[in-house]
Amino acid sequence: MLEITDLIFIFGIFWFGWYSLQVARLKELSVKAVHRRCEEQGVQLLDSTVVLHKLSVARDPNGWVRIRRIYSFEFTATGEDRNNGLVSVLGNRLEAIELAPHRIH
Repeated sequence: MLEITDLIFIFGIFWFGWYSLQVARLKELSVKAVHRRCEEQGVQLLDSTVVLHKLSVARDPNGWVRIRRIYSFEFTATGEDRNNGLVSVLGNRLEAIELAPHRIH
């Protein structure tokens, strides 16, 4: 017979799995959005990845409390330099993508 602690443990495992999948999906969406922005700007995304830079809590436009994830990434405009950029995701929506000032070749 299952006890309440067993049920809580099983629920915790399922929740952790679901949360991990959500975080991976958000990161993948961020990479795709950054890749598109880099193509639009004529720069190259380096390493084809983003890295979690900051995690905080903020309110969305409807007033709901959501988790804000800010990912950092590197790009190059000339092939010789490395520049930083940030992508912000609030909840499951992309907020902004910022590219640091860089040289144009």
